[in-house]
Amino acid sequence: MNERRLRWYSPWLTREFEMLAFGNGGGLPLIIFPTSLGRYYQNKDFGLVGSVSPFVDAGRVGVMIVRFVIPSEVEGSRCEPNTFISS
Repeated sequence: MNERRLRWYSPWLTREFEMLAFGNGGGLPLIIFPTSLGRYYQNKDFGLVGSVSPFVDAGRVGVMIVRFVIPSEVEGSRCEPNTFISS
């Protein structure tokens, strides 16, 4: 199963993000979020990705595991929601 670790910078959140992607870019996208305050790679470590590997290998599903954003990590997290929308 093809595995890639992707990183990019978000100018809106002023920080770098990471994601694991499995597959060759085909099939239905399956986006997995970590558990509360969990790490993005835990779903792989706990075998969740391995359980769908036949579908990934067949090109029917592409799995993406995104890194969770903890609100305290984001600058201005104490702002009202309409502040973010109007920015």
